[in-house]
Amino acid sequence: MCNIILHLGLKYTKTHEWVRSENGTYTVGLSKFATDSIGDVVYVDLPDPGTKLQKGESFGNAESSKATSELFSPISGTVEEINEAIKDKPSLLNKSPEKDGWLLKMKSDSSGGSEDLMTEEEYREFLRCDDC
Repeated sequence: MCNIILHLGLKYTKTHEWVRSENGTYTVGLSKFATDSIGDVVYVDLPDPGTKLQKGESFGNAESSKATSELFSPISGTVEEINEAIKDKPSLLNKSPEKDGWLLKMKSDSSGGSEDLMTEEEYREFLRCDDC
């Protein structure tokens, strides 16, 4: 049983990252389901702005008291900004994973790849969450 509350406007990956598109900029984060699963996050490793990422490429890690989880780019593009607040206070990932706990912002390249991201409903189904 799960009680996942998803946020409008987000799209999700099978590796539990989320994406929000705003005026050509893609904000990327880790889903509440993922942060609940890994436990209290104590450290986040993120790439530098200017880093080019391919869709599916690992771009960092979220370390918790339970495990280290690899983070994967949901689209191809260039990192424009990282969330400095999350580097200073990684617990934001647990407290507000789909809002204040965002990880990075990217500009998509021409191959982008956002068309196969899941909607909220598709992600719920992916999680097999009957009562969400």
